[in-house]
Parts: sequence; C-alpha cells; structure tokens
Amino acid sequence: MNILLIGEADTIWVKSVIEKTHLPFGDNVSILTGKNTIFKDYYENNHIRILRLKKIRSPFGFFNLCHNLKIVFQHYDLVIIHFIGGHRVLLARIARFFSDKLILVFWGSDLLRKKKNWIVNAALKASSSVLIGTQPMNDVFVRYYGHQYDNKIRKINFGSRGMDSLKKIENNQSGLRAKYNIDESKIVISIGYNKMMAQQHLKVLDMINALSDEQRSKIHLLFRLTYGDGDAEYINKIRRLVAKSGCSNSFFESYLSDDEVAELTLLTDIFIHAQITDAKSASMCEHLYAGALVINPDWIKYPDLENRVFYLTFNEFDELRRLIGENLVKKDSSRYCQKLVSNRQIIYDICSWDAHVKKWRDMYLN
Repeated sequence: MNILLIGEADTIWVKSVIEKTHLPFGDNVSILTGKNTIFKDYYENNHIRILRLKKIRSPFGFFNLCHNLKIVFQHYDLVIIHFIGGHRVLLARIARFFSDKLILVFWGSDLLRKKKNWIVNAALKASSSVLIGTQPMNDVFVRYYGHQYDNKIRKINFGSRGMDSLKKIENNQSGLRAKYNIDESKIVISIGYNKMMAQQHLKVLDMINALSDEQRSKIHLLFRLTYGDGDAEYINKIRRLVAKSGCSNSFFESYLSDDEVAELTLLTDIFIHAQITDAKSASMCEHLYAGALVINPDWIKYPDLENRVFYLTFNEFDELRRLIGENLVKKDSSRYCQKLVSNRQIIYDICSWDAHVKKWRDMYLN
C-alpha cells in the first residue's frame, strides 16, 4: 500500500508502528512531519520518505500552506493521522478527498486533555476507521461526539516495543547496578517516565521527603527526563527536592536507547506513576513485566488490566507516602513477590506487539 502517515517522526510510537505494522508487509510509507532528527538514519535506511510539514503561523505562512497542500493533493491508498490535533487534522481531512481511506489514531492526551473540535469532527465524518485504545478514552469520545461514529471505532492498542528489549536482556542483569553506579543495597524507586509536569514529580517527592531519615537513606531515586514539556526551571525544582531528600539518585535527560530503557526498568524495585491522566502507560506495563511493584493513582483506570494484574493504588498523596513506607524493600523481597512474578506473562499477552499487529493490519485493509 502507498501510505501517508501524518504525525511526528521523532516519536518512538510513530517509529514503532511503522516498524511493526508497515515495513514487514511491504508498505510504501511517507511521513508528513514537523521534525525528523532522532530516527533520521532509521527512516533513511528503510526507504521511508520524509515530507516536511511547514508552519502556517510564520511570515511565510501562505507559501508554507501551499507547500503542505501540495503534499496532500496526491493519491494515497491510505492516509493515517497519529495524534489528533491542530493543523494536521485539517490536512488529513483535505487528503481524504484525493485518497482511498483515512484513519484517525487517538493516542490519549489528544482526547483526554482536549475539547470537542469542529475540525476533528469533520475528519471523523470523512474517516474510514477511528482507533481508540481504551474504554476511558472511548467514554470521553462519546461524551464529545456521541454514538454516530460507533461503527468506525476500533479498540486497538500500540504494542510495547520495550517488551522485546526486556526479553532480550532480562536473563543477563548482572552488573547493571555497577553500570549505572547504584549501590547494591539501595531500593530503586523510579518516578514517572518523562519530564512532563503532568507526571507530578514534585508531589511524589514531597511524600518521599516526608519519610523518616532512615527510610530515605535506603532509597535510590531514578528519573527518566528525556522528553516532555518540563522546562529547565521544572527540572531544577525536581533536583532541589531530591537534594533535600538526601536519597542517592540518577537523572537521565538525553536520549536513551531501547536497551537502556529496559535496563533501567529492570533495575527498578518500585515504580511510582502519579500522572494526571493517561490512556495506557507502556512504561507502567513494562515495569509490571519486569517484576517491579507498581503504585498507580486510583483516578487512572485501566479496565484491561484491572482484575488481571497486580499493582497498588492510591487516592491521596498522603496514602502514597504510606504505601512507599510499607513496601520499602527490593522487589525480590516484597510481600507481593509471587504476584509480581505472575504479572509477567499476563502483561506480555496484553501489551506486546505480537498481540496487536494482526488487528492493526485488519484495520488498514478492511
């Protein structure tokens, strides 16, 4: 198939969906994107055409609009827009006039943190399928747009590419603590998985700072801050609270490979997820697969995980402080150790790309 994918080429999810659901099936893929830096070599080596999405709000706005329109005034077998919003939605709607099919793929925050939009509604009317991965996302969608698109909705998830890396290195974990300069005696607590302020790092750190001196002395804090909307000032606030805690710590602020992310996941004893909203966190699922004790906010529901996998929940941040204090041991010594081990196969069956590729291909073709 000749495919135009409208989305950000620099996101791991766009790269992953191309790698897993397009290239193995011989699709000819072009990406209309604002940026192309992180995976530039990968796209070039796999003959993926990069088309530059130019900004309309600029001194050259009219000429940039003409440039963008020229791209979508082409025939494609399939146009897919990943992350629904902004100028890209309008281009996707226009592209549908010239192409056979249009698929809209909601990622989560583009639905959960936005409001009803007439441009999105126009694209929905013209679409062939609408991918909505979770029931909470579907509930919000229905609240905005009603049931008129029920026949178009496909409940399909992204697979977790991290599962492949975890499987590859999980039996060769010796030396990881030394590699990352983490004391063997410390309990590794990971807070969030990016530098978005919605991860609420500061509130979590307030709860850690409320623990006793003895408890904090046992903790090594791990932060993956490689992408998101948190600026230098926000990162400095995190660093000040970490310094106040006295906990040993590791900060990762530049790009991490899949294998490095997997290593940090395997090192983690307790993973604290305190995000404001979420569709389904691949990072959370990867920590569950790796046997970490996951502590998740009660305000984020995962219907496909509930009653199938084990994790702890908190409703108020004071409750989070209590849960951390009561479970301040390495994951292999956790009172929930057997449950944590049991999570592994269930999570793989739910989250791996192996479980989802056929559904994606069926959506493309049918």
